[in-house]
Amino acid sequence: MWSPAAERELQTYFGESGSEPFARRDVNVSVSEPSANELPGTIRVRGGLPADLVVGAVWDRTSRQLVWFEDGRVMRAATFTLSEDELKRFVENLRFVGGQPEMAEPMFGLQVIGRVHFPIYTDGYSVNYGIDRQRFLNITVHRSQPDEMATFMWAPTAPDTIAGKQARRYRPDRGAPPGFVWQIEPGVIVEVTGENLSEAELRSVASSLRRVDASEIEDVPGSRPS
Repeated sequence: MWSPAAERELQTYFGESGSEPFARRDVNVSVSEPSANELPGTIRVRGGLPADLVVGAVWDRTSRQLVWFEDGRVMRAATFTLSEDELKRFVENLRFVGGQPEMAEPMFGLQVIGRVHFPIYTDGYSVNYGIDRQRFLNITVHRSQPDEMATFMWAPTAPDTIAGKQARRYRPDRGAPPGFVWQIEPGVIVEVTGENLSEAELRSVASSLRRVDASEIEDVPGSRPS
């Protein structure tokens, strides 16, 4: 379970209302632990603070990211959909309430979709299988935060269902490993990914998962509790 002592970064996801909030407009604002580093500061934001604009490929898309220091912390605002000018305007419109970013005024139809504390894999386990030395299967289970699925929605995934539950299907055509991620029960997220396995095979595995006790986990061949 996440705890304040473990936190190194807070990510706040801004998107539009609807089932796919990041499809047309998105910003991910991260606030990370204090840093003594300096930025070249090729541009200025928020009343003259030095900042850098980083443009690069993330998965199959172009990401624009503004990075600056404020109140002793590293701030990053990243987007796949806003232009450079729109991103700058968004950053100028930010305010921080209790260390959490908010929009001072409504902008671009955006709203807070979720806030997630990182690292997220602080309590859980994984089970790894090798099949014929060519095919591999990984099942990861971890306790989750209330908004954590926003992280996977922002990643290259598409909506799906597993055993009647809402899920996200990873999209290999956008650079993600094949597989699924979903909240199997309140507070518990499961990921099923594989290599050289079909989507149907991965779906079959995901749909067949059930809760087991500690003794059964120890008996699973190749399991590596973490």
